[in-house]
Amino acid sequence: MSRKRTSSNERRHFEQELLIARTIETLAALMNEARVSQRELARRLGVSPSRVSQIVAGQNVTLRTLADVGWALGLRFAAVGVPFKDRAGTPAGDDAASPEWLDAQRARLAASRDAR
Repeated sequence: MSRKRTSSNERRHFEQELLIARTIETLAALMNEARVSQRELARRLGVSPSRVSQIVAGQNVTLRTLADVGWALGLRFAAVGVPFKDRAGTPAGDDAASPEWLDAQRARLAASRDAR
């Protein structure tokens, strides 16, 4: 395998792990702020405490799982794309710049956070 391909795969894996880590960190902070234990979250979701333990460890977490957890905590998770500063080495390296509506979406999300 070429070095470029290995580097690309490493970056892809890094991005996967970063998203999982940030999501789980956010989930843990939300549970802590709301004083919701893993056992209580399990009760609210109708799942076993061991399943919640898997979720907070980042194991087998799907978008549906996140939606369910959000519902149990009384909130909605939002997905907002954030363009890489440097897309070189990704399949999108030669693509046009990110669309303007993506900037507007991020601005709306930031404004909704600031309004609280």
